[in-house]
Amino acid sequence: MIAGLALRAFLKAHWVPIMIGIAVLGALWFVDHRGYQRSENEHKAAEAARLQQSIAIVGAIGRNLNHRFALLDAQLGAELGEIDRQERNLAQPRIRQELARDPGLATRQCLTPGLLDAINLSRGLGVGEPPKPAGADARSMP
Repeated sequence: MIAGLALRAFLKAHWVPIMIGIAVLGALWFVDHRGYQRSENEHKAAEAARLQQSIAIVGAIGRNLNHRFALLDAQLGAELGEIDRQERNLAQPRIRQELARDPGLATRQCLTPGLLDAINLSRGLGVGEPPKPAGADARSMP
């Protein structure tokens, strides 16, 4: 009871400075909160700009890699074509020689050892190696 009377007397005597203090504290909180919101908005805008920049960089890297892979693919295709051409040039003359040497080969009756070696060479086998079973895929040869 006495504390209540003392509190009332204190508030009655000092209510104006207390209200000014509350108003100043409220204004400070409001200004600080507005600064916080502005800072958050600036942070979000900067993050969005960084994201857009990252997307642009990744897109440029992807296009660059696609271009390089296309060049490598074309180069590899040309090199593989050249290897195929060279392999044909190695085996075909030998096969023609064997056909010229033995015209009976055109009748499919037999293969000469030289022609068999040329065929095995074109299949990726060494000379004198036993042939793979019938129907074996040449791409699976070592």
